[in-house]
Formats: sequence, structure tokens, C-alpha cells
Amino acid sequence: MGKFTKFGTLNLLGLVLTGLVLAACGEKADAPQPPVPAAAVPTSQPGPTTKGAEAAMVTAVTPNLPPPPRLDQKRPAPDFDNQTWLNSPRLSLTDLQDKVVLVEFWTFGCSNCRNVQPALKRLYADYSSKGFEIVAFHDPEFDYEKKLENVQNALSEGGIKYPVAIDNDFKTWGKYGVRAWPTLFLVDKQGQIRYTHIGEGAYEETEAALVALLNEKG
Repeated sequence: MGKFTKFGTLNLLGLVLTGLVLAACGEKADAPQPPVPAAAVPTSQPGPTTKGAEAAMVTAVTPNLPPPPRLDQKRPAPDFDNQTWLNSPRLSLTDLQDKVVLVEFWTFGCSNCRNVQPALKRLYADYSSKGFEIVAFHDPEFDYEKKLENVQNALSEGGIKYPVAIDNDFKTWGKYGVRAWPTLFLVDKQGQIRYTHIGEGAYEETEAALVALLNEKG
């Protein structure tokens, strides 16, 4: 009897010790983990809208552009009703909805217009795939500039690939209130004139305005 009691007591003690060990192991496994640093916890996941907005942002091609000029002038751009078009089918502003459009008034015999062309061709090459279009209205100063064949030759020789409308009667010129060659207008995605430049120069300013309008929402 005494042996049995001693043996039973030892077994009971062993079971108690085993239980304590198992309890201790379970407590360690279930213990709360140290908190994850706040920086490692994402506050939110970017949704499709955020990603789309980032993808839509246009980065300027020219480095170190100046800040864009004030773009607070806003008036509806007159539509186009010219019949003869080169490099393109006939266009209207409706066809160009949701694009930023540079409207140019020029003539191939004007030296100032020729000096502006390299800058316009570069803008067209750099941004036409990003929602930008140029529409140039050819308004002749002299009779030889009125001939369609001469305008076609000028486009070919100058490597001009953007749409050109023949405005021999100065109808669109008058709608826009133009007074000199060349005159440039930037029209935003809603069809509002936001920027105007007359003559040569201000190429970086014009590009900065263009990029700002491309990145506008709406």
C-alpha cells in the first residue's frame, strides 16, 4: 500500500509538472507579438482611380521648364468651318474634344512663321501621343501663298505633318481676332482658350502651359 501510494504520488507529481510545461509552452505560442512599426503598415491600397490618375500625368519633355504662365484667361474657342484641309480630314472642335489643341495662324512666306515651325514640330512629336493636337490655319499674305499647290509644297519641304486648314478668306482668322503672323492659341480639353502668344519665342513658356493643360482634370 505504501509503495502504491508513493508510486501514485510520483505519477501525480509528474503529471502536474508536464501540465505546467505544456501550459508554459502554450502561453508562449499564444503570447501577443510585438507591434509592427507604423511605417510598415500600409494605410491604404491605391485603387484603380489613383493608379489611372498617376498614369495620366504628363511629364514635360524639356528639363527645367519655367513655371507655367497664368492660364486664367478663358473664353470659348470658335469652331472651324474651313472646307479644305491638308494632312487630315476636315476637323471641328467636337472632333478634338478632351484634347489640348494648339491653334496656329501662319503663312509659309512669313519668316517669323518659319522660325516657329521647328518648335511646333517638336511639340507635336513629343506630345501628340499624350492628348495634344496642332491645327494650323494658313492665311496668305501674298497672292502666291493662296495657291494650294504652293502650300502643299511648303508642308512637304518643311516636314509639317499636323493638320493644316486653308483659310484664304480669313474667316477663321477673324473669328479668333488675329492681327499678326504667327499667332498661337492653346485650347483646353473643354474647348476654352487659355493661352495666347503672338510672334516668335516663348517656346519653353508655351510648352509649360501645354503640359499644365494636359495635366488638368476633367
